[in-house]
Amino acid sequence: MMAVVVPLTLIIALVTGVLSIVVAIIFSILVFREDPGNEDMIKISKYIEDGAKKFLWVQYRILSIFVLVLFVVILLFLRISYSIVALSLESIEFFLKEIIIELGDLIYVFTQLDCTELSSL
Repeated sequence: MMAVVVPLTLIIALVTGVLSIVVAIIFSILVFREDPGNEDMIKISKYIEDGAKKFLWVQYRILSIFVLVLFVVILLFLRISYSIVALSLESIEFFLKEIIIELGDLIYVFTQLDCTELSSL
């Protein structure tokens, strides 16, 4: 039986990824423990939050269009011999799952938008 050798770069990437998630959780806990401020500060923070959600929605839309166009260009114009690289069912399934996850994120961001208060500014 052969031993599995994991490259050092993969181990470093995994450790730093987990570490960054832990640090993000710690920072979010510290931020949410702080006092939200008076009524005006809460109102302003709501406007900022709504604007940030709208900005993310626009960015996701632009990025999804770009990724779709790039995918089509690579698929159509970058002819690679079938004997060298073949799309397997697993890779297509992975790609479709990622698209569905991104669409779910877009729908979530879109449903969280409440820009009715922004129009009164």
